[in-house]
Amino acid sequence: GLASRRDVQEEVLQTAWERLQSPINELQDRLDSLTRGHYFDRRMQEIYRRYTSPLVTPLLIEGPFFHRSWSKPLGYPGDYVIMQQIYNREWEGGNLFSRLIHRYGIEHVMAEAVRSRKRLLRREIEEVVRATTTHGDDPVRIISLGSGPAREIIEFAREYEGAKPVEFVMIDQDNTALGDVNAALAPLILRSGGRIRARFLYIAFTDLIGSRERLAEVSQGDLVYCAGMFDYLATAKAEALITDLFQRVKPGGTLVVGNFGGSPQPSAAWVTTYTIDWFLRYRSREEMQAIGDVLSGTRGVEVVAEETGTQYFIRAEKKNE
Repeated sequence: GLASRRDVQEEVLQTAWERLQSPINELQDRLDSLTRGHYFDRRMQEIYRRYTSPLVTPLLIEGPFFHRSWSKPLGYPGDYVIMQQIYNREWEGGNLFSRLIHRYGIEHVMAEAVRSRKRLLRREIEEVVRATTTHGDDPVRIISLGSGPAREIIEFAREYEGAKPVEFVMIDQDNTALGDVNAALAPLILRSGGRIRARFLYIAFTDLIGSRERLAEVSQGDLVYCAGMFDYLATAKAEALITDLFQRVKPGGTLVVGNFGGSPQPSAAWVTTYTIDWFLRYRSREEMQAIGDVLSGTRGVEVVAEETGTQYFIRAEKKNE
């Protein structure tokens, strides 16, 4: 039957992946070590891309993860469909080879860092909800900029048993992503009896960077976080945005801002950079600290890493007034 055939295919794929995983990671590590030192040299970056892309890209884009990252149907890589693929970890693809290549993409260390980032953000949400004192019907307000699939919020809402009202404000430039999150949260909100609330704001990120007034319209939150935008911003724009975000934090609240990192070069950027043209502005721990240090009125600024050590997070607590 169909089910038994699918089971056999998955068993074949699992065996193939177990045998492929070690040699492909060794090759990837070798290529990372060869190119890492030139990552910030635009001329060398272009030379590597021109050499690598014709050889490797046609093979990789057989897999759905690589194909969407390469084709960028929304105009940018790392859209919410890519994030969903990373979270779901399914055997996606039209044939066995494409499913195997897809698996390579979603098991890459940078994909694991995205899953690790989600766990870090969920812990931040849980801590702020636990520590924040609410009055009457005032909720603990949590603001996510570039919310995407908002998996950390959905998972929190699914398991929340507390009495405090919690309001999530999700801001994204993809209405489809906001709609999907709304559909996932709706039954959880209903089940919570009003303890969980959600607001969705569509703001194009170009408008957000170009017009500082758009963010000023958002009410302050006890936790404000952004995990996927700073990787694309020059330092001056990153400093301006983090300053604006900190103004959206309530006194006594917390700001968390993430960025893929490296010390001083990124450790695993070869495949994304040179095969699918997914360029990020990687930052070292020291660079992240320098961006955090532009903030005034903090109780302290620290830089922490998620479990893989691939992404750094600025964590700034605002002074009570």
